[in-house]
Amino acid sequence: MQLKKFKVKTIREAMEKIKIELGEDAFIISDRQINENGEKFIEVIAAVEKDSAPSTFRASPSNINIPDTKEKTGVKELKELIEKLDYRESEILPIKKEIEELKKIISEKFSTSKRAIEFEGVFYDVFTRLLEEGIAGDVASKLVKVLEYQVPLKFQNDIEKIKAYLWKIVFSSISDIKLIDSNKDKIIALIGPTGVGKTTTIAKLSAYFYLAQQKKVALISIDSYRIAAPEQLKTYASLIGIPFALAYNREELDKYIRMFNDYDLIFIDTVGKRISEESVKRDSEILGKERIKKLLVLSATTKSEDLVDVVKKYKIMGPQSIIFTKMDETLSFGNIFNTLVKEGLPLSYFTTGQKVPQDIEVASPEKLTNLLLRRVKNGSGRNS
Repeated sequence: MQLKKFKVKTIREAMEKIKIELGEDAFIISDRQINENGEKFIEVIAAVEKDSAPSTFRASPSNINIPDTKEKTGVKELKELIEKLDYRESEILPIKKEIEELKKIISEKFSTSKRAIEFEGVFYDVFTRLLEEGIAGDVASKLVKVLEYQVPLKFQNDIEKIKAYLWKIVFSSISDIKLIDSNKDKIIALIGPTGVGKTTTIAKLSAYFYLAQQKKVALISIDSYRIAAPEQLKTYASLIGIPFALAYNREELDKYIRMFNDYDLIFIDTVGKRISEESVKRDSEILGKERIKKLLVLSATTKSEDLVDVVKKYKIMGPQSIIFTKMDETLSFGNIFNTLVKEGLPLSYFTTGQKVPQDIEVASPEKLTNLLLRRVKNGSGRNS
């Protein structure tokens, strides 16, 4: 492996020099801001693998690993080169579990950086398309920064190749799916703010497991604040052909859970009130933490800041996954991605309409990734 250090004004300038001096298979290992005589530069370390094909998918500079190898001479050569470049060995971390590491990077909470990152050419186009999709600026910046380090120089003007790398990065950060397991999850409560479609969603899930999976299902509502909600769920239960009960407090809920003890699944619909600390606390006290699996229901039409705020409020109840409703009522899905990567909860289901039980599906990371990247197409780019 050959390494070389470059002092440049912009990343674009570095890419051009690297391509000339190291070739199109070279890739950037790290970069840092330096100040010489009051003038700002970027110091870039690039490398090229002389005797082996470059990795298809490389880790970002802050998460680079060098795995243990029997080729001690290669490691020694690498160490000597690093020392010549005045870099501590500890600054180059071990290359393993590349997708997992990328997922960790993207899933971390993104803090606003004081240093502005400037993207150019195709990468600028990708960045602006992600913003158009509703992906938060800090999240989009991190995605494109990682992307810049994944794409070999020879592909950095090829939008289709770049999109393929970006697809892997986005997909790897949302690939967690946690569904209801009817063999393990006996009691399931749907929690969340008013207006997101909890009652309709719980009817869809009940109908699916009763009709399609042939499970013995019961419905309980603890929503005594809205007269219409229990009546609506009672009507659904009657149409599906399953029992329904309305519980006003924890004692009644426990009574009905015991009553339905021989059932495979018990679904619980929670209070449909405007979200507040009091309403969340009430639901938390009634449901308790033991036995009951909780799925947080959110609307795909809610803006990012509000979604993140809702998740934070409901985390006291320990939700295991998220259901996104009203997927058919929006054309922008960046808010969903922002919520997933910032709050770290897995997906479970999407709902796509009002029909019971048809309009519900397993949340697909492939589908969400495709929706997020559908705007990433050929663009004119921006050159410095």
